[in-house]
Amino acid sequence: QGKPVEGALVSFSAEGSPRVAGGKSDSDGRFKLTTFDTNDGAPVGEHAVTITKPKKAAGTTQVINLDNPGEAYNKQMTAAASGESKDVETELPAKYADPKQSGLRRTVTEKGPNEFSFELD
Repeated sequence: QGKPVEGALVSFSAEGSPRVAGGKSDSDGRFKLTTFDTNDGAPVGEHAVTITKPKKAAGTTQVINLDNPGEAYNKQMTAAASGESKDVETELPAKYADPKQSGLRRTVTEKGPNEFSFELD
């Protein structure tokens, strides 16, 4: 709707890679990816991208605590790596949760800049 999405989980997954780079968007829609260490980015190469915003459980105010992401984040990252993200309940259109249907692909280069934006419909 032409506005940034706060609290969206963005994941970059390279085919055959056992790890997914993931991050959470802030109020401006900006995100930093983590693969092994906080904000270390995604590995060089082509990635399928998924973007979800998990529905909040009743009575909660926050989906993911970035200091201790817990089960919700782990579930999303595991699902993204296996291509099963479409089963995660999300506030965004379901196609963006499935790396095969999202239509979102980006190539991370060694020299950068590696800044990506996404328009979701």
